[in-house]
Amino acid sequence: MKKIVYVMSSNYSGSHFLSLIIGSHSHFQHIGEIKWLRKDKTKSSRILCGLCGGHENCPVLSGISVDNVDNVYDDIFSNLGPEISGLVDTSKRISWAERFLH
Repeated sequence: MKKIVYVMSSNYSGSHFLSLIIGSHSHFQHIGEIKWLRKDKTKSSRILCGLCGGHENCPVLSGISVDNVDNVYDDIFSNLGPEISGLVDTSKRISWAERFLH
């Protein structure tokens, strides 16, 4: 079963550090603040990954753009392979997490 860990917190409270700790588990991946993928579609459709700096062969965000963000977690799981069973999203806002809770 695939899992998403949402880190809900206020700014500058250590959420990034917590995400890195959880994401260091061999079956989890820290993916940063995915909510930013929806911001300002007019500036650029290219997304920079915090892990690779936006390399064209990014293992995390390959094929993901602001236009298909509604399937972002499924796409990231597909990109990372079957050994990853959990993603850690530090978007911090309940309104973002609610969009994906089923």
